[in-house]
Amino acid sequence: MIKINHTQLSNEFIDKWMMKLSGSATKCFIVISRKTIGWHKDIDQISDSQLIKMTGQSLNTVKSGIKELLENKIIIMSRTGQGKGTITTYEINYDNISNNNISNSDILNESNVSNIDILPSFNISNSDTTKENLLKKEYKENSINNQSIIKSQIDEIYNLYPSKDINNNNRSTSKSKKDKDKIHQRIKELSYEEVKKTIKIYLDCAAKNKTWIKNLSVLLNKFPDLNELENNNKPENEPDPEFDKYTKEFEAITITYDNRTGEVVNAK
Repeated sequence: MIKINHTQLSNEFIDKWMMKLSGSATKCFIVISRKTIGWHKDIDQISDSQLIKMTGQSLNTVKSGIKELLENKIIIMSRTGQGKGTITTYEINYDNISNNNISNSDILNESNVSNIDILPSFNISNSDTTKENLLKKEYKENSINNQSIIKSQIDEIYNLYPSKDINNNNRSTSKSKKDKDKIHQRIKELSYEEVKKTIKIYLDCAAKNKTWIKNLSVLLNKFPDLNELENNNKPENEPDPEFDKYTKEFEAITITYDNRTGEVVNAK
């Protein structure tokens, strides 16, 4: 049987929530599950482009689905940075998904959330209300924590890549700290685990095939596809225990022929 990788989905979501939510919200939930629990993580950075690509929906439809999940407290979303440097992370709010006290009338879907802002906490006015001050404090704390995590991830991937070619120590890979910005961009487009795994497999392939590795900046500019790398890295002739077993048994058989008739005289 072929081994199939899978992602666990919450039973409560399927049994209680899915029938009440829109198709867009359900698709977005599956993508967030894939990028978090699918990689054995509680939280992950997911860009709009990833959600669009993986759900096959338009940006407006994706935003509508995310809004629905947020208003029902099925997911938690955090944003840090500004403009092109904005980083968005998602996590599944399993506590609320499992809340048995929520009635059907409490569940919001795309028909009754159209006038609700997706994240009011990020449209903070100059008012000094207690709620807004708490939101500002939470946003600041999340920003510091996320930036620290991302910096650590970038440094780990940067240090993973050798500064000398693994097959030619006399050749430099021209690795520089400027490449950290490109690593950051790749993490935003894919994920930390996927970028790290791709680089590891790429280096393994280069070592196995004794080929020179690319400069880090070149590799990051034209990043290899993880699935293609994994397929190319599989051994061409995988051992077959059953075949080896019967081969050895066959080789152990001794057959004696009659030279005149060609008939088998003895076999053991």
